Amino acid sequence: VGRAANARKGVANALKGIATGAVTVGSAGMGTALTAGFSRLNAIDTASAKLRGLGNDAKSVDAIMANATASVKAQLGLGEAATVAASAVAAGIKPGEQLETMLKGVANVAAATGGTMEETGPVFNKVAATGKASTDHINQLSHRGLPIWPALADTLGLTPAAVREM
Repeated sequence: VGRAANARKGVANALKGIATGAVTVGSAGMGTALTAGFSRLNAIDTASAKLRGLGNDAKSVDAIMANATASVKAQLGLGEAATVAASAVAAGIKPGEQLETMLKGVANVAAATGGTMEETGPVFNKVAATGKASTDHINQLSHRGLPIWPALADTLGLTPAAVREM
């Protein structure tokens, strides 16, 4: 009888240890998820504040945030899209179809190069603000792994070297 009681205690202690470990791992995972969620909310709030600071009314901010939401792919976050959207509007991109198209382009380039919208967006915003794409802007995308020089060459019917000279 003593051995059976000891065996039950041993199994009970082992199960208790496993359960405690599972709760600890689960709690850590929930903590990470909550932290990421609060970071996302903070990014969205910051972008909204930036948009209001740029003189956009509540209706415009809602429309811009809707453009940001529509542009996001599953692997990219709304917080990033909102941040890039705020900067894009500041650079002169009009809310609506123009902003949504630009954000989708940023999201696609970020996904294709393994980067983030926040890393890629400033390149697009610089082009929007100046109204032209310089060699520096194109090189920034190329250095991220985007085959932009060959794509431009194919589109223009030129060699990559001729496109660089343009």
